[in-house]
Amino acid sequence: MNEKLRKLLFREENKNDLDPQPQQSAESHLVIHKTSSAQRCEICHQSDLFNPQTGECSRCGVMPKTTVKESQQVTEQIAEQIIASNRIRLISFIAILALGSILYKFLVWGRLDQTAALFIGLPTILAILAAFIPKQKTFTGTILKGLTLSLLMAAIFSAAFLGEGVICIFMAAPLFYVVGIIIGVILDIINKNPEDLPPRNNKRPLSAIVFIPFLIMSLEGLTENLSFSRNEIVSVEKVVLANSQMVEKTLANFPQFTTELPFYLTLQFPRPEVAYGNGLKLGDTRTILFAGGEGLPGTLVLRVVSSESNRVVFQAISDKSEINKWLSWQESIVEWQEIDPNHTKVRWTIKYKRNLDPSWYFAPWQRYAVGLSAEYLIDNLATPKEK
Repeated sequence: MNEKLRKLLFREENKNDLDPQPQQSAESHLVIHKTSSAQRCEICHQSDLFNPQTGECSRCGVMPKTTVKESQQVTEQIAEQIIASNRIRLISFIAILALGSILYKFLVWGRLDQTAALFIGLPTILAILAAFIPKQKTFTGTILKGLTLSLLMAAIFSAAFLGEGVICIFMAAPLFYVVGIIIGVILDIINKNPEDLPPRNNKRPLSAIVFIPFLIMSLEGLTENLSFSRNEIVSVEKVVLANSQMVEKTLANFPQFTTELPFYLTLQFPRPEVAYGNGLKLGDTRTILFAGGEGLPGTLVLRVVSSESNRVVFQAISDKSEINKWLSWQESIVEWQEIDPNHTKVRWTIKYKRNLDPSWYFAPWQRYAVGLSAEYLIDNLATPKEK
């Protein structure tokens, strides 16, 4: 018995030692130690939709145990379906881009391109349309692809034919993606577990509810009654190395911009290039030419409307720069107080009107930019230059 066991373990046995059957060919020496059912589909070679118990693949919809000819036919059918699906998806993306361009033109024509109808309403509509495209894996991925293509096409068109608008796309892109991601994630959750949800016919009202809050939010800015307060005030304080008389003298001189702009203000925003005008008496003016960035050069004209001891108020009387599309300058109030013979605290307050909606998104961006501008003005117009 031990001799037979040794031969079996080391595959040295002879069939005559185990049974009286005649000796087999060399293939009979193959010993099968274990058998199990198939764990993946023989057509797509994937296991995520394969049922090992029944041997069925819900993706391919056929039994993997088929003949070679049948397998080839199924593979060809799947390839044709994939090609047809890709064509439909491409045509759908092109149609969405075309419709998005038409909607954008209507918003510009109706002077709604600075309202939430553009920055929330348009991405919401694009996301709704993208949700109907045959999805590859998730609604979120399909929606983000559609939004990305739309933003890229808009940026290319703006840069090539209009020479402007890229900074607007750059500023609006995060808002587009936030809207698209929220809508996509909710749709993915709704359609994730069909067995836990009502019948398929009842899903459409549930999906439609997702878009209602975004459509309501897109109404901001359409009228004054649908707008939040647009008036903003930003103040910046800084201590300069000079006494109060030197600060006042510097403010009265011709404006000179000698320091570098903060990085954020160099992102295709118009920059102050040349300025002229002096004096702090009532009626004295300052004219600043903004150029560079996007759009045509334009001037901002300020007039002194109040001049007191250690305080002067400049009021904007005209603004033909591109900045006027995003915000409208109202007043610049400069106050200074001497701390000691070598230090003076300067406060620069800017009042302006926000021209972009929604307020919850653009107001913080604009307050940050105006704060940087106020600090830049203190460094260049209220700080004596070292000789």
